[in-house]
Amino acid sequence: MARQRKSNLLEQVYRFLAFRPRSEREVEDYLVRKKSGVDERVKILKRLKQGNFLNDEEFAKWFVDQRARLKPEGRWALKQELGRKGVKREIVERVLQEVDEVVEARKVVEKKKLAPGKMIALLARRGFSWETIRVVQQQWLGQEVDQW
Repeated sequence: MARQRKSNLLEQVYRFLAFRPRSEREVEDYLVRKKSGVDERVKILKRLKQGNFLNDEEFAKWFVDQRARLKPEGRWALKQELGRKGVKREIVERVLQEVDEVVEARKVVEKKKLAPGKMIALLARRGFSWETIRVVQQQWLGQEVDQW
């Protein structure tokens, strides 16, 4: 009976992972919601890691790439989201080093084409640094920082 439950639980986790990559914590939270025991969770997570179904660094890279394509965000916002998903700070820092905030901010500006004040507010809400916002404003609008 316990073996069948573990097998059924593992199948459910595979289906959960089939929709999109997940962080280790997301899978662990899923197993908690399924009322699995601590020993079951440890064994399943170990098996998933060995099979390379769980890899927080690969998940973080995938997540950042998806955000860059669908809804560009700044490093701060990405850091917060990945933290909520349980990705370790060291992994987040390593992955975010590859993010070019200016390029991502330009994507937002080019897509939205807002007035300067609204553009600044949007970029700030999306987690872009003030330095990045200044650079994009100067490049896109040809304005000096003093004109804010």
